[in-house]
Amino acid sequence: MNSRRYLLPRYYSVKKFILLGLLCSSKLFAKDIGVLELGNGACWLQASKEQIKFASFNDKTSLSLTYKLLDFTNEMLIQEKLELNKKVSYQALSYAFHCSGVGASVIVKAKVDDLSYCSWLYVNNGKVEARNIGLIIDEKEDQILCEGVAPLEILVGFKGPDQVEDFSEFNSYIAKRTMISKTLMKISLKNEFLGKEQSILEDLKKSSGVKFVEFNNYQYPIGEALELK
Repeated sequence: MNSRRYLLPRYYSVKKFILLGLLCSSKLFAKDIGVLELGNGACWLQASKEQIKFASFNDKTSLSLTYKLLDFTNEMLIQEKLELNKKVSYQALSYAFHCSGVGASVIVKAKVDDLSYCSWLYVNNGKVEARNIGLIIDEKEDQILCEGVAPLEILVGFKGPDQVEDFSEFNSYIAKRTMISKTLMKISLKNEFLGKEQSILEDLKKSSGVKFVEFNNYQYPIGEALELK
């Protein structure tokens, strides 16, 4: 976490590379953005009120899509990842663009039903896919980028190999237990406990052999970021 940093994009006096405007209100789309270079030329970005266009030379991709299509795709990806076999309420909260050594990402922060998610989307063979989709536990309104944690996952560290527990009393919550090392366990919760991770985490902390309990946090790579909405 300490290694991450924010970098501001470079602006050019040449008319072709002008940033025409940024966000005026959190409830409005950004103004039109002329062609902009980020990541020392690794990415090119152009955005309007209706759509975004970008090219990434690190991952050799380019894409043009509307915010409407972006939201539709993000909603479908969230439903697929979380196996939400029902009609959901979807509301996009913010959009950002990120350029790094691993390529370009469009970050969408959205509320699905009563929970907020952070999606890092990228282009793979011409198709929009998710690098990761994180559940937002701690809201930080002042950050351009969001991260989130792996939904339905909790990491448990034990004081020693002889103190590893199977947490049989939590069988009604747990779908799977995976030992990552002799003293580190990943607990996958059942789907019906989505959004209840915090309370279950607090209960797990009460076990005597536990050294720490935490979420499986996502971390974004170092790069340049620009808020789109």
